[in-house]
Amino acid sequence: MKLFKKILYGIRIITNILYLVLFIYMLPYIYNASWQGILFLGTTFLYIGMTLWTLLSKKKVYQETISYNLIMICVFCYFTLITVRILIDPRLESNLYVLNMEYCRNNFFLLSLILIGVILNTILLALATEEETRKIQKER
Repeated sequence: MKLFKKILYGIRIITNILYLVLFIYMLPYIYNASWQGILFLGTTFLYIGMTLWTLLSKKKVYQETISYNLIMICVFCYFTLITVRILIDPRLESNLYVLNMEYCRNNFFLLSLILIGVILNTILLALATEEETRKIQKER
C-alpha cells in the first residue's frame, strides 16, 4: 500500500507540472472567457500557491492521503479534456466551425468551483493535527 501511495503522489506532482504547461497554452482562451476566466485565473493562482505550499511543507498527510491525490489528478484530467477539446479539435481548423465561448465559460466556472473545493480541502488537511491523521490511518 505504501508503494501505491508513493506512485500516486508522484503522479500528482507530474500532473501538477503538466497542469501549469496546459494552463499557459490556454491563457488566451481564459482571458476571452469574461468574468469566468478571471475567476478561473484567480483560483488557479491560489491552487498553484497551495500546491507549492503542500510540497514545501513535506507533511505526510498530503503524501499519504489517497483521496486527496486522486482528486488533484482528476482535476488535471478534467482540465486536459477541456484543453484537448479547445486546442486540438480538428474541426476548429476550418472556417465552418467556430469555438463557442460559452463552452469555455461554463467549464472555467466549473473548474473554479472544483479548485475552490480542493483549496478548502487542503486547508482542512493542514488544520488536522498529526494525532488525528494517525488515528484515521489506524482505523483504515
